[in-house]
Amino acid sequence: MSASTNLEKWISELRNLSKRKPLDKKDQARARELMVHLKEMGNTNNEISDLTDGVWTEATVKLYTRGVRTTDPAPKTRITKLLTELIETGHTLNDVESFIAVKNLLDSKARALWSFSPEKLKYILPTMHLISCFRASVKLGLF
Repeated sequence: MSASTNLEKWISELRNLSKRKPLDKKDQARARELMVHLKEMGNTNNEISDLTDGVWTEATVKLYTRGVRTTDPAPKTRITKLLTELIETGHTLNDVESFIAVKNLLDSKARALWSFSPEKLKYILPTMHLISCFRASVKLGLF
């Protein structure tokens, strides 16, 4: 598994753990392990705390990751490079937020659309419109 895939998986898992209360010892140990992985990638205590929306404070992250050194900064470097490219092409973080909002809306609409049976669907949308919707979804990376 690539480092960036691990990064995404670890952040997602840590965010999920941060939403659960209370954590059993196994989950708390996993949260600490995830924080260590993120710290090894060069994230600061504050950045890791931010990833949990402050559920684990900077001081708690510092306690859990004391003595951990950066060993693989490549994923964080990739994020910084991506952000730099985004800015250089005239895009902003607002553009990214808008893209995410539109993608989420399209995802929910696509799920609703595909929940119809094919028999009902053929009456709801003309075939050509359905094909154009599918092509647009493919171009947006939804399929």
